[in-house]
Amino acid sequence: MVKKLFLVVLFILITFALCFGAEEYLLRVELTKDRLAPFFEKGLKVVSELENSAILVLEGSDLYKISPYSYQVLDEEPQEGDYYLVRPLNLQIDLTKYGEILTIDGRDYLIKIKRGMLEELIKEKVMISRLSLKPILIKGEVPPLRFRANPIVQVIVNRVEPDSVLSFVRRLQDFRTRYSTHDSCFAAANYIANKFNAYGCDSIFLQYHTSGHAPNVIGVKRGVLYPDSIYTVICGHFDAVSDQAPDIAPGADDNASGTVGVIEAARVMKDIDFEYSVRYIAFSGEEFGLYGSYYYASLARSQGDSILGVLNGDMIAYVDALPESIEVIAKISNPPCEPFADFFIACADTYTTLLTRKRMVFSAPYSDHAPFWDNGYLALCNIEDSPPVNPHYHLTSDTIGAGYNNNAFSTEVIKAEIAALSVMARPFMNSYLTILFNWIDDPSPGGNGNGMWESGEEVDLVVQIFNAGFDTAENSNASISTSDPYVTIINGSSNLGDILQQDTVEALFRVKADNSTPLGHLVDFDLNLTCIGGTWDYTLQVYINPLPHLIYQHSAVLGGNGNGILDPGETANLIVTLKNEGARDAENVTSILQSLSPYVTINDTSGNFGTIAVGDTANNATDPYIVTADTSTPSGTTVGLRVIVESGLYTDTLTFQLVIGKKQYYIWNPDQTPMPGENCHTILSNLGFIGDYGTSLAQDLTLYRAVFVCVGIFPNNYVIDNNSHEAARLVDYLQNQDGRMYLEGGEVWYYDPHYNDGYDFGPLFSINSTDPGYDELVTILGQSGTFTQGMDFSYSGENYYIDHISPQGTGFLIFKNSSPEYDCGVANDAGTYRTVGTSFELGLLNDGTPPSTRAALLDSIMKFFGIPKPGIDEKDSYKGFPLKTKLGLLYPNPFYDKLVIRYQIGQRAKGREHRAKGIELKIYDVTGRLVKDFLLLPFNFSLPTSVEWDGRDGFGHPVSAGIYFIYFKAGDYKSIKKAILIK
Repeated sequence: MVKKLFLVVLFILITFALCFGAEEYLLRVELTKDRLAPFFEKGLKVVSELENSAILVLEGSDLYKISPYSYQVLDEEPQEGDYYLVRPLNLQIDLTKYGEILTIDGRDYLIKIKRGMLEELIKEKVMISRLSLKPILIKGEVPPLRFRANPIVQVIVNRVEPDSVLSFVRRLQDFRTRYSTHDSCFAAANYIANKFNAYGCDSIFLQYHTSGHAPNVIGVKRGVLYPDSIYTVICGHFDAVSDQAPDIAPGADDNASGTVGVIEAARVMKDIDFEYSVRYIAFSGEEFGLYGSYYYASLARSQGDSILGVLNGDMIAYVDALPESIEVIAKISNPPCEPFADFFIACADTYTTLLTRKRMVFSAPYSDHAPFWDNGYLALCNIEDSPPVNPHYHLTSDTIGAGYNNNAFSTEVIKAEIAALSVMARPFMNSYLTILFNWIDDPSPGGNGNGMWESGEEVDLVVQIFNAGFDTAENSNASISTSDPYVTIINGSSNLGDILQQDTVEALFRVKADNSTPLGHLVDFDLNLTCIGGTWDYTLQVYINPLPHLIYQHSAVLGGNGNGILDPGETANLIVTLKNEGARDAENVTSILQSLSPYVTINDTSGNFGTIAVGDTANNATDPYIVTADTSTPSGTTVGLRVIVESGLYTDTLTFQLVIGKKQYYIWNPDQTPMPGENCHTILSNLGFIGDYGTSLAQDLTLYRAVFVCVGIFPNNYVIDNNSHEAARLVDYLQNQDGRMYLEGGEVWYYDPHYNDGYDFGPLFSINSTDPGYDELVTILGQSGTFTQGMDFSYSGENYYIDHISPQGTGFLIFKNSSPEYDCGVANDAGTYRTVGTSFELGLLNDGTPPSTRAALLDSIMKFFGIPKPGIDEKDSYKGFPLKTKLGLLYPNPFYDKLVIRYQIGQRAKGREHRAKGIELKIYDVTGRLVKDFLLLPFNFSLPTSVEWDGRDGFGHPVSAGIYFIYFKAGDYKSIKKAILIK
């Protein structure tokens, strides 16, 4: 009884102390599935939402309202400006040097900064945000944002120039430092303001927000219908920081790249009117904790501004792996920004070639979108990677060519942002003439009536004109001109009269082709459109004597044993699908199939495809090729095939590849650091296994007996999203194709499924992930009674936040960390499929005394998967060296986005003196101009090798479609082959 009385008194005393000891408290409250809703319903003051908790400021008398929740008192009488959220990217940083750590939520630290230490902290590799003590605003559901493709928006987007983007970045970098309190940052602010003025902004403001800091720079383009407080925003911070700040902080990627998107938007939108106003905003003070954007967003809220949406660009120019995509970060709730993110992605898909990756989060407080979220506005952040993986982040090396290493990617992101901005603002044009389609009308006596322009014909060129404006285009006219020597313009003008808004008319021109015009000749016409409201210039391209252009699409194996694969020793039908991407129907297409490999014999070489219309596909299913794979073919061997196609005067040779049997493995390494997957690929190849490596998931997983997936360790890890096609295909591979799969990653088992909307592979792998892990790996120990018995490894891979994983169901433990002790590797035999999962990077284990080698471990995994090494005879017959030097296959050819160029160096070249000079591999266009020089490639005598050409020149600029010549030289050997790039 006395004990109970004592506890009651103690409770009363604690409650009294909390309620009356201070007027206000800063608290952390653990969140439930309802997130912030219960707090808003009770009228509580929520100042920040984190992944697992919320930060509240409450009076002592209100503490009882959170009694049902787990909470922690962080501070008494909290003062504005004392607290910062910090996410360290370098986990070796001792944050206690800079202040008192009040709480930790996942990777985010709430710190009460010591006086004078903020400037030192921001020089570190950290992300930082000042905690505002103002309550965040709740916002309800947002309807989907829909739009129709608008040619005016496409015109605006097409004005974005890579050279313009790069010149702006260079100018901002050349300020040497843009540290927010430095004089050079003030000078940069004036430069941006002058650009806004030059690009016709109706108003320009220098908004001072924090003593000693450069101002925000705001350019306003007033809307025609809504000129005042309803507007859209494109923004990016222009201040920078580095380890040598304040004197040196070039900040090319972070964040001249995002700022330039704002400047370029003002440039390309300057002569277009919009219904809604647009605000171009360059924020300062971001690196100190979002000073500028917090000031602006709070002021906008207090003034009642209606913001349609905020597009924030922060670090959009560093590419670490191709193909790169932009991460579109949006908030799940408070406010619900997913419809806004979907809208942006739709704009990117409609008007650009940008690849996007949506990331829905509860919290992302470290860039200028966050203050808009807290004030109830729709906003998103476009960033190359989150968290940043740029190795030049917050360093003086963040310059063009290093931190800013891909201007083309940055340009495409800027195009997407400007497209979304323009769609939101809604172009307002009294009249706007553009072209939709054009075609040839060739009736007799000038033509033959087949709808094509041919040598000697006099035809009508018909152009469909569309008025995309909002008013009638009065007194409209069209005219064409050309300098082409094979073309005579008989009638080059067309009076179109008045064209109603959103209406189309046809302009008619009369043109004649010379009798000597060659086949497939492309004519460029300059088209000028005028009306009382304006003038527009376009280019038309029209073929004379158009030809088909057949492109290999894919092939299929039918018959044989029915598994859809041509196995060693098997005879089967081969069906090839072609597409006509030319300017004329391919009539009565016939073909001859040839083998480029001694492993494949063609028994029936002919295949008929019938007629393939422009844009259509067809196959030879009614007349298949018949092929046989030699019984000695190593399973997984890739062989080359060539098909010669004919259609009237058109003939072409297409090459493609076919895999005999299944390859033993495919390694998918989407992780930002390629070494883990590359090392595994090298080791497996040296063991004699046949397989492939890539940074994107293979298109056809049925071609592989095992799939290895390396998604990496924080902060460079890749997230396989819960609803992604990648996750669905991997699951299908295991469950429906009796697959074998190895998956490694420090976040993939626990953190990603719980907090990052990642797919949960645990049940499939019979893995129970027990903890996100804060302990580093030390020594990784194999387990007795398993295929890792006797193995122990030290580890040199990335070593942060290693998930703890344990077996369940049919799984069994194969690896454990030594100290602190926790499970980190599990194998699983599910009967129809088998898996191995680890939370470390196998390719970065350190080899020790056998059996503690990566080769032994990978060989053991392959044996567990039931995949034996190819036969000894097969391996010995190769003897480590190709028979001769040669330039091998170019594939696919023609190609869209990537050409693989294979070559090999013969054994007889091994001892020659010239081998030290390397190999010449160059690409020329049809004029003989050098397009790309791969410089001096090293000799590789161990295996045939390859390089990839991404269709860009030596400066990283995309080249045009056409014919290119691949020049290869190694010693006395020379070879030239033709490749065709299509777009």
